[in-house]
Amino acid sequence: MTDNKVNDRQRVKLLLDIDRIRRLRNRVSHGENVLTIQTDQYLDKMLAVLSDINPHISDWVMGQTGRTYRTVAKLKYYPELLQSYQQNDPLL
Repeated sequence: MTDNKVNDRQRVKLLLDIDRIRRLRNRVSHGENVLTIQTDQYLDKMLAVLSDINPHISDWVMGQTGRTYRTVAKLKYYPELLQSYQQNDPLL
């Protein structure tokens, strides 16, 4: 963002997105169940932040993590898979 002309509103939005991502990371690191959250919204935020850092990096990240994201998306869009996973989870 330093090469582009940015205003305070864009900076604040970026900081809020980074804070939301940090809070998700904390939930994951503390072992909280995050399967019911809106993963697509968090992925969009993460890619937007990465794109602000370097426009090409978000494409590289999707190439590296696309398979994992598709697996999580299946759990989100097929509730029976999510329910089966939750019923068989020994930690719940």
